[in-house]
Amino acid sequence: ILELMEEMKKDGCKPSIVTFNRLIHCYGRANRMDEALRIFHGMKDFGCVPDKVTYCTLIDLHAKSGSLDVAMNMYNQMQEAGLQPDTFTYSVIINCLGKAGELSSAQKVLNEMIGKGCTPTLVTYNILIDLHAKSGKHKMALKLYDDMLGMGYHPDRVTYSIIMEVLRHSGHLHEVEYVFSQMEEAGWAPDATVYGLLVDMWGKVGNSMKACGWYNKMLTSGVKPNVPTFNSLLGAFLREKSYDAGMQLIADMANQGLAPSLQTYTLL
Repeated sequence: ILELMEEMKKDGCKPSIVTFNRLIHCYGRANRMDEALRIFHGMKDFGCVPDKVTYCTLIDLHAKSGSLDVAMNMYNQMQEAGLQPDTFTYSVIINCLGKAGELSSAQKVLNEMIGKGCTPTLVTYNILIDLHAKSGKHKMALKLYDDMLGMGYHPDRVTYSIIMEVLRHSGHLHEVEYVFSQMEEAGWAPDATVYGLLVDMWGKVGNSMKACGWYNKMLTSGVKPNVPTFNSLLGAFLREKSYDAGMQLIADMANQGLAPSLQTYTLL
């Protein structure tokens, strides 16, 4: 790329805003953030003014790399330049603030987004719900979910998975199963993580029969169990001193080509 840039200069070809945006994106994806910023600051020397794509690219790259301060600084610079953030930018900033623990600020950005006529997407809501869930703010996560449904959005597999986890931590075990049925009715095929959640949930409350039922449903659905799922069911069997069932499960695990983990050995 650098050689091509030198060739451009020799041929008298002036780099455009598209050229610089691609360069910034390229260096950012290669995790060379200092170089990406150097290119951003060097644009002015070529008479190029950063556009919305430039700022959005830098905000997204820095947010993903964990440089939240730089991402927020770019967001502020973007607004100072008179460029209105779009849905993607707002979603990235909401995610950025949430990861920094600034959930109230993330909520304010959502309100600002709606106030400026920028419609949140399902991804935006998924980000917010997930951030609140991971922070233990389960009531707020459920409220956001209800708000999302009220606005006519249809949950996807990510949404359902997050809400099931929230309901599980809130102790609403039967509601988790209800959401699972909604997920299937909506045409989303549950994956190993979702089935594992249900197995672990019932195993932890001492109901190995229900946990085993979900494990068998997982197998009949053609979904291969992972090691954490085996560990969850094994833990449930061992707590009830069902050692024969536990040994059979270890054999099943080997038949599936899965190696025991540290947790498996610790349980045993």
